[in-house]
Amino acid sequence: MGFTKLDEGILKSSIMGESSDTFKVWIALLASCGYDGIARVSPIFLSSVCHLSIEIVENSLAILESPDRYSRSTTEDGRRIKKADGGYFIINYSKYRGHSYSQKPEAIRQRRKRERDINVTKRNASVTSRDVSASASSSYNNKIKYKMKDIYTAEFESFWSIYPRKKEKADAFATWKQLNKEQKKEVAIASVNYAEECRLNQTEEQYIKHAKSFLNKKKERWKDYLKSLSEKREEERKASIERVHKKLLEKERQ
Repeated sequence: MGFTKLDEGILKSSIMGESSDTFKVWIALLASCGYDGIARVSPIFLSSVCHLSIEIVENSLAILESPDRYSRSTTEDGRRIKKADGGYFIINYSKYRGHSYSQKPEAIRQRRKRERDINVTKRNASVTSRDVSASASSSYNNKIKYKMKDIYTAEFESFWSIYPRKKEKADAFATWKQLNKEQKKEVAIASVNYAEECRLNQTEEQYIKHAKSFLNKKKERWKDYLKSLSEKREEERKASIERVHKKLLEKERQ
C-alpha cells in the first residue's frame, strides 16, 4: 500500500502553477507511490481514476517528466518523475519521506498504528511462505497453486483495477496472458469504456461480463467497446439524422 507525506509545502511548490489536470495526475501518482518511490500505474489507470482523457493524462505526464526552471528543487533540473519498470519513479520521494514527523499525539498514535500493521503483514507473509514451502515439498504439482498467489503483472493489475466485475481473477489473468501486445492495448482502452458504460447505465453486477469472457482471444468481445458510450451515441445520432435526410430526399423525388 502506498504512503506519501503531504504538507503545506506543496502550496509553495511550482506545481501549483500547472493546470488542474496536471495537478490531479500528480496527486494520483503520489497516492499510488510505493515504499520504493515507484507509482506502479499506467496512463490508462490514471485516465480512469482521474476521469481525464488519455491525451490529457499523457500530456500531464510529459510535463511532470520535463525540467521545471521554477522548481525549488535542483535535482534532475526540477523534474518530478521519470519512467521506471512498471510505472513512474517519484524523483524526490525519499527526500520528502525523510522529513521529520510531527510530534503531535495524534500523529504519533497514527504512526505507531501503521508500524504495527506493517509488522503484522510481514509476520503473516513469513508464515505463509513457510507453509507454502512445506506444501510444495510434499505435493508440489497438486497443492502449490492453491498455496501461492499468482504473480500478476503490473499491466494486468492496471486492467483489473479498472474492470467493473472483480471475480475469478486467476482465470482472467490466464486469459490475459494469451493476448498479444496490440490486443492488450485495445483491451486497456476498451476496459475504461466498458467500466464507464456500466456505471452510466447502472448495470447490475450479474449482467456485467466476467473478465475472462471479456478477454477471450477468439471472441474479442472487447472490440465492442473501443469507442466510448458518448462516441457511440454521437454516431447513432448522426446515422439517425442521415436516415431522416435520405427519407426526405426520397419523398421530394416522388
